[in-house]
Amino acid sequence: MIIQTYQDMIIQPLDKTPISAEIMQFACDITQKKADDITNKKMSSNLAHYLLKAEHDSIFEHSSITFLARGVSRSLLAQITRQRTFKFTSASQHYQNYKDYPMSIRPGWDENEKIKAIYKQSLESSLNYYLALIRYGEPPEEARQVLPNACTVNIMITADPRNLVKFLRARLCKRNTMEMFLFANTLLGICRNWIPQIFRLVGPPCIMDGKCNQGKMKAIECISKN
Repeated sequence: MIIQTYQDMIIQPLDKTPISAEIMQFACDITQKKADDITNKKMSSNLAHYLLKAEHDSIFEHSSITFLARGVSRSLLAQITRQRTFKFTSASQHYQNYKDYPMSIRPGWDENEKIKAIYKQSLESSLNYYLALIRYGEPPEEARQVLPNACTVNIMITADPRNLVKFLRARLCKRNTMEMFLFANTLLGICRNWIPQIFRLVGPPCIMDGKCNQGKMKAIECISKN
């Protein structure tokens, strides 16, 4: 059995709209000019800032990126698929034997011997029961019921900038699980390389709006004073 940590996840861009900034500028110009008066310019950082603040962000839907997330846990899969506007394809536990897939748990899980022992025993036991059920003739889609949330999965995701901004605003908040927080920060770096005009402005509400929107559930580490 292979045990890895959340820090071992890999997010790999596969495809993206090649002239995203120009397409979104064009979409913005369409609202105010005739199509034959429009030049092929990139969207400026100032325009992106205004559109985000004013929530005039429908033009951000005219672009998209596809990426592959490898080595994330089934727990994260359950969380991220709540983002209904994304398009998902995930590795199947129905058609694969999961004996060689790693288990993903928090960094530092092995620093305390008692905690280390519980994690190892629990994960090994679940995997052994899974393999035993398959040996006894149980199909993988039924045997998988004993696999833990720590079992890793690979997910392909396609999303547009408008919905990526919404996702990152929510998931960069420190109230999120450690795995989701690391996932969102890694994805933010990819998005900033793709369309810096938009994504260099993106962060949790305490950064984008200057105040936390979580009320009594506010994270202790939140930078907002409000």
